[in-house]
Amino acid sequence: MSVKQDKQPLVLYFGDFDPSGVEMLDAMKTTLSDELGVSGIEFKRVALIQEDIHTYKLPHNPDALKYTDTRAKKHVLAFGEVAVELDALRPDILESKIKDAIEGELDIEAFNSEVEKYKGELDLLNNLKNRVSEFVGNSV
Repeated sequence: MSVKQDKQPLVLYFGDFDPSGVEMLDAMKTTLSDELGVSGIEFKRVALIQEDIHTYKLPHNPDALKYTDTRAKKHVLAFGEVAVELDALRPDILESKIKDAIEGELDIEAFNSEVEKYKGELDLLNNLKNRVSEFVGNSV
């Protein structure tokens, strides 16, 4: 739908705050662009971000850092020995972050209008189907 309306597709990313999780967006962009020839997609990291770790006092364990990961050194230099998994975030907080992220990007009124339009079209099609079924059933 968004491509047809000349809108840029958006990927909202929720992932771990560790070397692999932090680098995931860049890896996705590179893979989509270089290997699949897909471009024009916006990526937005919603969670976990460093602020989440402090705001929600999320547990982090330096031992969780995998120094065998080639990205670990860069991560430690940028953020310290901090590695936190997304599932450390309480489910209600994660749900709220998902809802807020979607609502922050989506025109809810336009979306609801499209949903109502779809429901009306679906009702019309179901009525037509029923009428055709009745007609075909009566003519046999």
